[in-house]
Amino acid sequence: MYAESESYSRDFGSLVPPKAHFQITLRRSAISLGDRTKGTLKSLGLDGRMQTVYRRHSKTSQARFCL
Repeated sequence: MYAESESYSRDFGSLVPPKAHFQITLRRSAISLGDRTKGTLKSLGLDGRMQTVYRRHSKTSQARFCL
């Protein structure tokens, strides 16, 4: 059902992601945020408002969310 890649895009529509993943949605614009935060968003694959990505549970990905 899901590919073996690290991320899933919003192209899957209403499919429920596996529980072993974080669902991350960029809700506000990153224009006024600092360069470090923008870099974190880029590394997560978020480049536009209301974009959602899925990341597997891991200590590395969990540390990225502590902005």
